[in-house]
Amino acid sequence: MLAVSRTSILLGADALIAAVDDLLKAAEWEQFLVMLPRLRAAFERLSNAHRDSLAGTVAKRYGLGSAKDVRTLTGSLGATALVARLDAAVAAALKDWPA
Repeated sequence: MLAVSRTSILLGADALIAAVDDLLKAAEWEQFLVMLPRLRAAFERLSNAHRDSLAGTVAKRYGLGSAKDVRTLTGSLGATALVARLDAAVAAALKDWPA
């Protein structure tokens, strides 16, 4: 879905973000866990410009200041290190996940 919507993403993708948001909100926990690796893999395949555009749309949707507010982690050094370790573990698990 994200791969074929690249032009839409650069133009703001309000409808796309709304649809994904509704889907994630409606999903039961087990469904969410099944969707999460594929959703993350889809975001990984996007360029930085596309991710920035999506982040800006999400920031606007939730009343945050900017795309940077969505893409920037703030917190303690320990929390940031934990997130980095978790991210690396998820990336390793996704390496063999079917696209």
